[in-house]
Amino acid sequence: MSIELKEITVGNPTTKRAFTTHLSYDRARDRLIYPTGKCVTLRSLDKGGQSWVFTGHKYPVTTAKISPSGFYIASGDEAGNVLIWDCSQEDMIIKSEFKVLSNRINDLAWDADSKRIIAVGNGTDKFGHCFTFDSGNSIGEISGHSNQINSVAIKPTRPYSAFTVGDDSNVVFLKGPPFKFSQSNKTIHNNFIKMVKYSPNGKIAVSVGVDRIISLFDGNTGELIKSFKDISKGGIYAVDWVDDESFLIASADAYLRVVNTDGSVVQEWSLEYKIENQFLGCALVGENKFVGLTLGGSIYVFTASQKDPLQTFYSHQVSITSMVKLKENADLFSGSYDGKIIKHSPSKGDELVSGEEHKGLIVSLAEVDSKSIFSISWDDKLKFIQNEDFPSISTLEDLEKQPIDLKVHNKNAVILFEDEVRKYDSTGKFLKSFKLSYGASAFDVSENFVVITDAQNFQIHIYDSELKSINETNFLRSKPTCVAISGDEKYLVCGDIQGKILLYGLQDFSLITSRWAFHTSKINSLKWSPDNEYCLSGSLDTNIYIYSVEKPARNIKFLNAHKEGVNCVEWLDEKNIVSAGTDSCIKYWTVEY
Repeated sequence: MSIELKEITVGNPTTKRAFTTHLSYDRARDRLIYPTGKCVTLRSLDKGGQSWVFTGHKYPVTTAKISPSGFYIASGDEAGNVLIWDCSQEDMIIKSEFKVLSNRINDLAWDADSKRIIAVGNGTDKFGHCFTFDSGNSIGEISGHSNQINSVAIKPTRPYSAFTVGDDSNVVFLKGPPFKFSQSNKTIHNNFIKMVKYSPNGKIAVSVGVDRIISLFDGNTGELIKSFKDISKGGIYAVDWVDDESFLIASADAYLRVVNTDGSVVQEWSLEYKIENQFLGCALVGENKFVGLTLGGSIYVFTASQKDPLQTFYSHQVSITSMVKLKENADLFSGSYDGKIIKHSPSKGDELVSGEEHKGLIVSLAEVDSKSIFSISWDDKLKFIQNEDFPSISTLEDLEKQPIDLKVHNKNAVILFEDEVRKYDSTGKFLKSFKLSYGASAFDVSENFVVITDAQNFQIHIYDSELKSINETNFLRSKPTCVAISGDEKYLVCGDIQGKILLYGLQDFSLITSRWAFHTSKINSLKWSPDNEYCLSGSLDTNIYIYSVEKPARNIKFLNAHKEGVNCVEWLDEKNIVSAGTDSCIKYWTVEY
């Protein structure tokens, strides 16, 4: 009896407007490395490759860089911590951990020996620190800045030196190790400098910023060679070298450009100009393959031979809050905290649902049929998703208050609010309403039953399909958070905020077992298996459990399934399940009974 991970759909990088997202590339394993919330994602760019997620940080991760040797990754977070961990094995064991700054780490860089690291960011007493990766011994001092440092680059060839750039419009050149201030240039840039990078041969360093200026410096002396203006119509947020004579830049004008060291544009790719298409990150990933990251969180892979993207990776950037598996096909839809909805299709991959998108947390997704889905959100809107080749979403109705949950009954949307239940048809037409005399917390709807739980006195209210009361004799010990009626309408499970699950019989409304009490925190999702013999649960405690009706004392579990909590679970069939969580990941599991 076991639950084994079969496949993972990883999240996309965390983005913030006007802030660079640093991308790193693992050449040996063809993986793109970046921060996603409190995790570091190692996304395989090869369709047959395996993606990994590192979950060792306690605070949101801000940057992650792979060592030149390819064996270690150093990652920094918002609390000033740097973790160095093994990326060559799936266990991803932490080698060392250091508190280097009092505040956010903005960037870090390895030396060519994979032994020294410079971490920069925002601190109270200093803006950067240089240290050895194993012992943490200091190897110099980062000085010369009056404001936070945004980026650092270490010369990839001996003798070593380094550049740092920051919000003070200052480019600082350091010699070392031990690293120490050599000279600075405050005149060439006139606004925030976002990134600096050495060429592969170490002869030139390039800096870019929101002032749209590109500056080239001598890699050995730190002297300014030349600068270019007006190449980009928007701020430049990221740069990566293509070879010793050209580099890739990512701009807020929705362009990726390859620029020569003489200032000429070799090649460029563009997206439709809108805020979410501003490029905030870029990287060279293999020969003649270029990655661009947009503010909207989409990852585009371009090639030198074509203008259109070779690949596009759509995925969630924040906590996944709702998920639905369509019954008649293998399509899966997921919604997240930021209002984004994504279709996951085995045949076509992941597609972004576009149109009149939600503006807040996706509360619930519910299947109408194989071609259509209802959705509700904290933007207080009921919307309709068309499951077509290019999935789209449109608004049906303004609900005017915040919904709690959504179910479908006879192709009509049944929506639970704190003080009432409403029904709408598939066009958004209001059909009827049922006022509640108590504050509701959760509900479920089947062919003949409607079950609603009371948030104040923890009571379970059972109604028929016309919302006439049948039974109100059962209570939970704490606030109910989730209920589920079995497909054959024989059983009812109720989960509460403390992690306890109670199983009832819907024939006589009696308690069958209260022994499903292995979770230690809020129950977020309950789903019945297709044969109605097992109940799948996901909880804030990060764990997944499968309980048996026939043998209530036995269970199958997988601990730490999702960092920060499991928010949604679904059955794919009797032996396969899927889960989604706060880590922005969707995981597919195989169950052995």
